[in-house]
Amino acid sequence: DRPVAYHPVYKTGAVTLKQHLMRQFRFFIDTVGRCERNHVRILNADWNDMVLEDSGIDHQLMIEKGSSVLNSAMASWVLSVLAPLMEKLGEYDVATEARQQANELRQLVASSWNGRWFQRAYAPDGTVIGDDRCWLEVQPWAILCGAASKAQALQVLDFIKTHNSAESLLGARVIWPPDDANPRVGQGTIGGIW
Repeated sequence: DRPVAYHPVYKTGAVTLKQHLMRQFRFFIDTVGRCERNHVRILNADWNDMVLEDSGIDHQLMIEKGSSVLNSAMASWVLSVLAPLMEKLGEYDVATEARQQANELRQLVASSWNGRWFQRAYAPDGTVIGDDRCWLEVQPWAILCGAASKAQALQVLDFIKTHNSAESLLGARVIWPPDDANPRVGQGTIGGIW
């Protein structure tokens, strides 16, 4: 119940942490929203700008109408944490909605399994990003949010170990296989490293 300030650039009064959480929840549901295949909108990227910059899809179209499996997986996990917190704070309607959204997003992420890994994003023109190449960042979030079965989790972790991480002393490559025809995508045979 103690007031917590916004960043000074916003020049607005402090509100309680509970109010912050409820405002952010409403912003996520009502403003961020969903697009392709009912996944969370990608907007101006979702940690990895390569999905917008190097996907071959019109940048502005992806921002406006594209969706992100990564955003959906992260949101499912976060909303699962938010729901019981809102119950403890007496916000039962928010808790119920957060739980429902988390479950729905988890099912959507589960449906993005292509038999080898979880797809990355969806463009409004029907293009599936990450069906032919394993994008690293979505995989652990799909596991964390509960969208992956145990067999799927083991399969994708094995793939990451034998491909994305193979012969890398620094860490797993963001995309596997790298796109040697377009050195900027995945940075050629070396690959961007997480």
